[in-house]
Amino acid sequence: MSISVDELVQRNSRFAAAGAFAGLPFPTNQTLRVVGCVDSRVDPSHVLGLALGEAASQTTPSSWPSGLVYDVNTGLIVVAVPATTE
Repeated sequence: MSISVDELVQRNSRFAAAGAFAGLPFPTNQTLRVVGCVDSRVDPSHVLGLALGEAASQTTPSSWPSGLVYDVNTGLIVVAVPATTE
C-alpha cells in the first residue's frame, strides 16, 4: 500500500479542520499509557477499543511481553500490546 505525501497532508488537514481533538486536555489521560509494537498492522488504540484521548500511546520496535503494569504509588497503568505471536 502506497500513500503519497500529498494525500497525508490532505488527511491531516481534514482531521484538523474537523476539530476531532478540540476540548481534549493535553496531556490527555495522566494515568493510562499504552505501549505497542511498530507493526503497522496493529493499532493499539483499535485493539483496546480506546477513543481519542483515553490513553497516551507509543510504539516501540522492541519485543515487549503482553501484559499490564500498575504502579500503586503513582496510579500509572501501562498496557503492553504485542503485534503478533510470530
